[in-house]
Amino acid sequence: MTKKEIVICECGCERCSHKWMARRKETPVVCPHCKSPYWDKPMRKKRKRK
Repeated sequence: MTKKEIVICECGCERCSHKWMARRKETPVVCPHCKSPYWDKPMRKKRKRK
């Protein structure tokens, strides 16, 4: 019997707060829930217009 080490990464969307387990080692391109390509960047605060 051989033993293999499995690494599972948990990802969390900064936009919709969805959490999922990544299947691959590469960083996901979009959030599987809201489909945002900016899932790993926090939302910026809206600036007030003058």
